[in-house]
Amino acid sequence: MPFFMSRPHQRRYRSHRPAAAFARRLGLRTMREWFAYCDGTRPDLPSRPKDIPRGADRIYRGRGWRNWYRFLGTEPRVYWNFSRARRYVRGLGLRSVNDWWDYCAGRRPDLPLRPMAVPVAANRTYRRWWRGWKDFLGCGSPHFRAFDSARKFARQLGLSSRSAWLDYCAGRRGDLPVKPADIPDRPQNAYRGRGWRDWSDWLWAPRSFAKARAFAIRLRLRTRKDWAAWCGGEFPELTPRPRWMPRHPQVAYQRQWRGWAYWLAPPARYRPYLEAAVWVQRLGLQSYRDWRRYVAGQRTDLPPLPSDIPRTPPGAYAGCGWRTYAHFLAGKENGRKVGGYAPYRDAAAWVYRLGLTTSREWRAYIAGDLPHLPPLPRGVIPKSPHCIYRGRGWTSWPAWLAQAKPFRPAPASGPE
Repeated sequence: MPFFMSRPHQRRYRSHRPAAAFARRLGLRTMREWFAYCDGTRPDLPSRPKDIPRGADRIYRGRGWRNWYRFLGTEPRVYWNFSRARRYVRGLGLRSVNDWWDYCAGRRPDLPLRPMAVPVAANRTYRRWWRGWKDFLGCGSPHFRAFDSARKFARQLGLSSRSAWLDYCAGRRGDLPVKPADIPDRPQNAYRGRGWRDWSDWLWAPRSFAKARAFAIRLRLRTRKDWAAWCGGEFPELTPRPRWMPRHPQVAYQRQWRGWAYWLAPPARYRPYLEAAVWVQRLGLQSYRDWRRYVAGQRTDLPPLPSDIPRTPPGAYAGCGWRTYAHFLAGKENGRKVGGYAPYRDAAAWVYRLGLTTSREWRAYIAGDLPHLPPLPRGVIPKSPHCIYRGRGWTSWPAWLAQAKPFRPAPASGPE
């Protein structure tokens, strides 16, 4: 290599391990203290040997270097567990978070130095077990009462929201008794993992879905807009909304929710979905708008809706066969035939009522040669059941037709 390409300052340094051992004996804690030592501002320490680099992070990169804390010996391999760290910190007698930061910065000479096994950001290191700084420092009430007892006290106050609870804890509610010392200001931190759910559960006793729905039915509201108006106080003649009644029941009771029709209407004995779809498809409605006009009574040319067919079928038939309005009204979706028919057992039960005895009569029926029988539900019962239900319940034509008695439709059971 030519002399002008050589590195005049290149030296042979010690390996990473002996250099780290030397640096750890100095008792330095941070990178700034290390650079100050290398610049000669620490006469109380021995001078830096020439084979110890100043920029150790650059020289030992890829040769054992991890970080300055590991190089200087100030980073523990493993922090103390939460219980041990909290026990040590509570013994210091700190009274606030500011005292904790002063202690970690070394501005408390009356206290021993912080062990490196105790993290500065304890709230992040012990996030899983964290219950607040008062619990960690021991400066508040060291032992809160049990969750059930504390929640019972909070519910007796009659507060309606989180902001009302914070005002009470701050002493701005003179009409209420003073908060005991063993009741936390931040229960979501104090009782995390020990019973805490949410603020509604903390401030008032929730009602079950069945009880809340029974209360909603007694209001005799008809639509979701009426429910929102009642929650806003626009129906003074009705019972005002209790604190335990959620404004958005579809969110509070998400698991049991079945639609607004089920929430507001009393339980009714509707006819099965298959029979309701057959009756409705005979009306000749083509869209959801046509259906809304019909149930509102604007289609005087059609017979009235029977009481055992719901006005809002999505909620009434949720989980009982409902798919879409296109399927309900015309047996189609997106202008195409629906590929999913009714289960074999339901379809066979409907076909049983026709009273057909042979496959020849079945072919005549689907061709429209038997006008005295109700029409075949489009998209619900297939014309070729021996193909559709092969391997899914189909056995033979006699089993499909069931050799039943002739079907006699009830008069005035549907539109002509």
